[in-house]
Amino acid sequence: MRLPKPAWRIKSNGPAGTNRFMAVVSSTPDRFAGLGIPAGPFAKVNNTAGSAKDIVMRLITPAQNCGASEINKRRDFEAEADPCSSSYGAGLVDIEEVN
Repeated sequence: MRLPKPAWRIKSNGPAGTNRFMAVVSSTPDRFAGLGIPAGPFAKVNNTAGSAKDIVMRLITPAQNCGASEINKRRDFEAEADPCSSSYGAGLVDIEEVN
């Protein structure tokens, strides 16, 4: 799978079977900080109802800095981002790992 940055690599490390990779992006910087455990540039979350609820709650709850007087500048694209935005994008891919 090709990801936007060359440093964004995911190493397969078993066991064989189907893995799910879900990418969720938000216009609010650090929206998902503290979710899951670090796995390179990403976070690994358990495939449970509780983990899914945590992600959804982050998406629908305003950011803690909501209402800040300045509009944040995104690091990657230098686009203006509203700190109160709840917009996001997501994609899901199943990856079959074989030995």
